[in-house]
Amino acid sequence: MSITITINRPTNRRVEPEESPYAELMHFEINTMYCRLYMKEMLELTPEQMCEELFAATNAPEEFLTYTQKYLRELYTKELANCENKDINFFSMSVGDFVEIRSDENGFSLNSFRCDPVGWTKAKSPSTGVLYQEIR
Repeated sequence: MSITITINRPTNRRVEPEESPYAELMHFEINTMYCRLYMKEMLELTPEQMCEELFAATNAPEEFLTYTQKYLRELYTKELANCENKDINFFSMSVGDFVEIRSDENGFSLNSFRCDPVGWTKAKSPSTGVLYQEIR
């Protein structure tokens, strides 16, 4: 099993996030078998905590990252290297970005959050139009 993280970015940053169309920027998978063996704490994160870890992984200097954040940054940069748009080198998570987390691992199926100036807001998924739903 795996946890899939999809990052969607507004295509028009000059309007409110709710008014802008979104484009999928990337998605990557977290191998839960690897996490069971080496990073059990990652499997215990709530969806909100996973968003915070991803935010830190893309914004903080590497010397300040935890092991979990370093692992997320590694997955993130590998996906960027495989990205079709070679103009993208690296970008940090920022206000207006959406993160979708899909998993059966922690008892939730789809969670979607919008990055706010402080924290995250549960929001409709840009890719599916489905409101955040937690199934436990």
